[in-house]
Amino acid sequence: MGELSTDSYGFALLDVRDLSGFLKERKCRAKKLLSYWDAHKQLFYDAVKGAKALPFYPLTVRSYEIFACMDEEFALPAGYEVAFKRDRLYFAPQSGSAILASFDALQYRFDKLKSGELELGYECQSGAAGKIRKFNSTLKLGLQSGTYELCALGLKNSSRHSKKYGYAFIFKRNASAENQNFSRLGSDKFSFRYLRR
Repeated sequence: MGELSTDSYGFALLDVRDLSGFLKERKCRAKKLLSYWDAHKQLFYDAVKGAKALPFYPLTVRSYEIFACMDEEFALPAGYEVAFKRDRLYFAPQSGSAILASFDALQYRFDKLKSGELELGYECQSGAAGKIRKFNSTLKLGLQSGTYELCALGLKNSSRHSKKYGYAFIFKRNASAENQNFSRLGSDKFSFRYLRR
């Protein structure tokens, strides 16, 4: 699917229009969403409980290769092994604007996401040769509206000589899926102590 640059320390799965509607109902007009969630933790917990935002915290690096499949069996990519698994998560996008968004995008560019700009990124020089490289702050998933049971896998390269990491998102349509996100993601830390620039 692509590579997601977290630019900070994590990312979230969300449907932008669904989350925006949820925040509007709660009278939240924050431009820096993570800072607002830090100050209003119950709103963040309610977003997770309502499957409006599902946070994922990184393994050890700032960039992850993302794999996604919908309603099919997932084959582990060559060279990767499963580092952790979060299964039976619930996701029910209603508007077709499902994305993975870095915490940086939620903190500093949420207004662009709300305006419909779902593919955010930037280019900069990288490496000794100074090649221009594109970094994706968001990845559009192309999910149709519906109810999905989600299995999220944290992946690491099985080679001792590589430091490559990734995530796999396996979406299966399931109209009777139960929302137990808060308890399933509860072992993760719900804190957004954001690194200042």
